Amino acid sequence: MKAENKRISHFVILKEIGRGGFGTVYLARDEEIDKYVALKKVENFFERKHERRGIDCYKKNRESFLAQNIISIYETIKVGGDMYYAMPLADGMGGAACTEPNYAPKTLELAIKDRLQKGKGWFSKDEILSIAIPIARALEAIGRCGLKHRDIKPSNIIFIKGKPMISDFGLAAQDAQSLSRAGTADYTPPEWFRKSGGDPDMWGFAMTFYTLFSGMSPSESKDAKNKYPQNWSEEDLKSRKKTWDEFYKIVFKVKQDRQEDRFPNWQSLLEELSAISRRRQNSAKNPGRKQIFAILIAAGFMFALTFIFLCLFPARGNRGNAEENLPESESAAQIESRENKTENENLEEDAARKNAKDLENFSKAFKSLSPELQDFVKDFVNEDIRRNLPKEKESPEKQGQ
Repeated sequence: MKAENKRISHFVILKEIGRGGFGTVYLARDEEIDKYVALKKVENFFERKHERRGIDCYKKNRESFLAQNIISIYETIKVGGDMYYAMPLADGMGGAACTEPNYAPKTLELAIKDRLQKGKGWFSKDEILSIAIPIARALEAIGRCGLKHRDIKPSNIIFIKGKPMISDFGLAAQDAQSLSRAGTADYTPPEWFRKSGGDPDMWGFAMTFYTLFSGMSPSESKDAKNKYPQNWSEEDLKSRKKTWDEFYKIVFKVKQDRQEDRFPNWQSLLEELSAISRRRQNSAKNPGRKQIFAILIAAGFMFALTFIFLCLFPARGNRGNAEENLPESESAAQIESRENKTENENLEEDAARKNAKDLENFSKAFKSLSPELQDFVKDFVNEDIRRNLPKEKESPEKQGQ
């Protein structure tokens, strides 16, 4: 029997929009409030201890999760041995509306594949941090409730109104060293990690984070050499490599053999991510050393040229009304000579006014610099002027010495 148009309580199923090992997700309409939702069906729910335990854990801690980037479960409905639970609907890939035929829920997995296939350019530093930091905070909140999600991976991070949200509590359980191995290959910690006291959610986060910033599967994170997105240009490599290397340090720290070498808790990992974010913001606000040096060189060169020009072509003072001082009669040559002289004087005046304006602008820029940078500019300009001044000829007495 097809699920389309099937009624589950006050929900009408419209179409299937997702399927996984733990259930099927449908697009449904809540007729009570006339709203589209995602309705997940878990068959033989009461035989699936992981799924049942996960939903129970969520219900007990629902209030603690409301302010976090954790998807809400509106309602659960039992139908025979099956369980349905309603959740907010994810954004559509490419902005598609849920009623459109090409609607697909936007997950981090699909967003990564989209960047790889279409060559749109990789995620920026800000985009990566805007996903990683909220997800890490949500996992910290889950941990504070004594829980583990145990299935953190790109396909379980969905976007709702542009915000990344952790979904699918099907494997969530109480935090305990005796937790059985569960989850998805590549994103599930190896046996040695779990036995050494490693946090399975932190491992899943690190592998998801790795896939997000590198575009590669977690299996490739075993390589000692850092790898970067395939569609990076040479300019990307120059401008982003330093931050990406900091991302790698976080992943490698999570994967350390000894527990004491790893992050002791989520707060310490979040502090590291936030520090990267702050360093980015500061570098965005302040130009780099090369940029500052180039600006100072250009400013100093302009100042030196202006100074030299003013020394060679000083602006003339008040010449009075030239017409009042003209002789009573002039020859054509005298008139032409006077006109040429006046034209030259006008050009000199225009140049002087422009130089004065340039000096005014430079003065404003100079005053905005720190005292250290002001001293640097002064030294540079003085040296430039000294090099351009004509050398004094030595006296015969000095030459003879």
